[in-house]
Amino acid sequence: MGSLPSRQLALSLSREEVATFVTSLGGNCGCFKPYARSFAENGVDGELLASLSTAEFIDAMDELNITHQGHRRVLCDAFEEVYVDFGSIDHSKLMDATRSTARLSCSDTICRSCAVRRVPDSDEASSIAKTLREESELLAMENQSLCQRISELEEQQETDGNYYRAPPTAGIVTIVSTDIQGSTALWEADERAMLQALRLHDQIMRKTMAEHYGYECETEGDAFIMAFHEPSHAIAFGLALQQNLHRASWSDKILRLTASSLSTNDGRRGLRVRICIHQGQVTTFANPVSGRLQYAGPAMKITKKLEGQAQGGQILTTLQTWRDATTHSAELHQRARVSLVDPSLMFPMDQGICSVQVVSADGL
Repeated sequence: MGSLPSRQLALSLSREEVATFVTSLGGNCGCFKPYARSFAENGVDGELLASLSTAEFIDAMDELNITHQGHRRVLCDAFEEVYVDFGSIDHSKLMDATRSTARLSCSDTICRSCAVRRVPDSDEASSIAKTLREESELLAMENQSLCQRISELEEQQETDGNYYRAPPTAGIVTIVSTDIQGSTALWEADERAMLQALRLHDQIMRKTMAEHYGYECETEGDAFIMAFHEPSHAIAFGLALQQNLHRASWSDKILRLTASSLSTNDGRRGLRVRICIHQGQVTTFANPVSGRLQYAGPAMKITKKLEGQAQGGQILTTLQTWRDATTHSAELHQRARVSLVDPSLMFPMDQGICSVQVVSADGL
């Protein structure tokens, strides 16, 4: 809103200057511009305004088509100190005098001077309605596009899941082998308890394997050979398997057997399973009896060599396999502790060996 001129300056204002001042009262809103034009067209200058009485000023606003209640109040407040003794005006009478001709309209949706919401005329209402329809149609199109994208992502997720559940084909594959340490001694000690424990072991193995997209290639006794598309899935499988075995409901007989009780099993419960993991080149062939894919090649050979170094309850993997796994899954760094195996245990190959240990709240 424009600043008020001094009384002496106000008396000398031309009609153009009065009009400019009236326009400034509306700020950026522009709602006072029609009034400013009326002031100028009717020759209202500073000297004329100074000669008006209160009643005459109110009548002048009617003649100048200033019918908006809020706008009349703004003009009254702006001129009360410079032209008319508005301190004596009864504002209730002022409102009564203008109520019959007052309207709520200005040139902006929310008048910045009087904060009264305007009522658009029919043409403008039609324009607003058209704009709203266009925006609504645009939002509908954007929503449809978003729904389509969500659908595509869901389909892709399902496709990825189906891909990982299918057996890995020839090429770069991650091979995992597992077996129970000291199983022969356990069978000799209590065949019935070991039979029950093996059933539980196999259930845990296959359930954990399925949860991590593993493919069961073959089994021999208590040993499993599996294949994974991704090394991160294989490492995650190994970590989850050790935790699941540790928490399993082993029988008291198994827990009492040598190398199975808590006090003699490095803090582990139940059967001690060693897990060996390596990612590398393989070829595939179908088992003539089961029809399942089996794997051969460098990755299988290196995994077999790792078996000779692994201890029960341990996860051994080649260093490059661990690096590849953690490149695509930073979470593994939080779930596991990794340490290099004694160099004297390494065998001729361009791979270091590292031991992966579960990090968990229960100390495993």
